[in-house]
This record gives sequence, structure tokens and C-alpha cells, in this order.
Amino acid sequence: MSEIGKLDRTKAALRLLIVIYESKKTLDRDGVFELLNKKYRIGKTAGYSAIKVCKQLGLIEEKFVKTVGVRPSVLHSLTEKGKNVAEIIVELEKALSQVVA
Repeated sequence: MSEIGKLDRTKAALRLLIVIYESKKTLDRDGVFELLNKKYRIGKTAGYSAIKVCKQLGLIEEKFVKTVGVRPSVLHSLTEKGKNVAEIIVELEKALSQVVA
């Protein structure tokens, strides 16, 4: 399957890229899930699937950060490839939302 097919098949992958891109910062996992739910009503299961596919495609990266006493936090950010793809998706979304006369 093509890479675009993998993104298309995964319900939340495109939206995950938009959420991280529009946040303009690195997000922890809870932040990712909160924004996906708030903006698109996407649950954690779909969010986990989207993270997995986007990592496989080299669009996002995860960084584990130690925190005191509890398990490490997982931070998500876009790779350069991910930023490029997210910019295209945002532009596509804008084009699709334009009113046709």
C-alpha cells in the first residue's frame, strides 16, 4: 500500500498532523489526545493508531522525557517531512472549505 493510502486508511492520521502543526509546539500524549478530541471528536484508540502510522511514515517523532516519580512523558513533534505534509494538508483543508459560487 502507498504511503498516502496508509494515511487515508487511518482515520485520525491527517488530523493528528494538523493538530500538532497548528499547535506550533511539541505536545505530550495527553495534549495530543485532548486536541484531537476537542477539535475533531477523535478518541484515544484512533489517536494511538494515528500516532503509530505517522511514526512509521516518518512524519512524527516521539521523545521520552523522565519525570520525577512517574513513568516518562512521551512528547510528539513533527519531523521536517511531517511539517511539509502538514502544510499541504492545511492548505488542502482551506481549499476544500472554500465556498463555490
